[in-house]
Amino acid sequence: MVKRNITRTSLRYFEKKVRLLFGANRNKELLTFFFFIVLSFLFWILQSMNEESEKSYSIPLKFSNIPGSVVLDENVPEDIKVRIKDKGLILLSYSMNKKFSPIEVDFSVLNNQNGKYVVNEALLLSSLKKQLKLSSSILSFSPQQMNMSYTTRVNKKVPVRIKGEIRPRVQSRIADGKISISPDSVEVYASQAVIDDIDYVYTDSLHITDIADDLTKTVGVQKIKGTTIIPSNVSLYVPIEEYTEKRVSLPIEVINLPDTLNLRTFPSNIQVSFFVGLSDFKFAVADSFKVVVDYQEIKNAGGQRVPLSLSSHPKHINNVRLTPDSIEYIIEIK
Repeated sequence: MVKRNITRTSLRYFEKKVRLLFGANRNKELLTFFFFIVLSFLFWILQSMNEESEKSYSIPLKFSNIPGSVVLDENVPEDIKVRIKDKGLILLSYSMNKKFSPIEVDFSVLNNQNGKYVVNEALLLSSLKKQLKLSSSILSFSPQQMNMSYTTRVNKKVPVRIKGEIRPRVQSRIADGKISISPDSVEVYASQAVIDDIDYVYTDSLHITDIADDLTKTVGVQKIKGTTIIPSNVSLYVPIEEYTEKRVSLPIEVINLPDTLNLRTFPSNIQVSFFVGLSDFKFAVADSFKVVVDYQEIKNAGGQRVPLSLSSHPKHINNVRLTPDSIEYIIEIK
């Protein structure tokens, strides 16, 4: 009951304050004044949006299909400055879109006159109108015509090299150790002085690890200042195959032993274990390996045991282990 009384008292107090605030003649006049100011401002905005106005914009240029042998001069414009007339609301919508789509200049359809590519007024005007509403008028634009000077470069075909790291997952390998690049060479266009120093190009830097299956990937060709490279992308094919473990038993061969001596090893045969790709499994046979003990090491070092070394083995094997990796021996005089 006490809480209800407190709540009623609070509401009455708040109601009294509101009446004092809006009940006073001065406050009523002030509110009326501000209301008409806001209303006038809105009418002014609406009227200005419906009136015609003018505004300038910059529209970027985009060049396409430039021949690889062509180098444009540095003074080629990057955008078109255009002044447009329309209702304020339309101009505002152009501004709120922040930017126009680039105007594409396609070199495959341009005229080449006296060593210059010419973009005439009609082509630019047509491209500009495509982005504007029908009610918009183009008052002016600059440049109205572009005469783009150029120089011709020489070209050279060079191989592509991979830059970075490409690594399969554990117990897998790149089949035959080869990554295919297609195309494996590119055409480089540059001045004679620049092109003389280019013998190959690199791909963009790569970091691809833990590859489980065959991989095909499109990568960019690293840019070189002052050149045009065609194509600018190549395709990599990385064939992956799993490793399997294999063991072979081998006799130990003695090298550099004088004819007057015999050397007996204990044991006389050892086990060689290794990982090999499935495609090479049948080729990794005992005859492909050679394990030796060098008499010169025994002579120089002495001792009861001598280390073994693997003097030859098949390609594309990994994690080769000799068991044992050293042996005991006896030297006998013939």
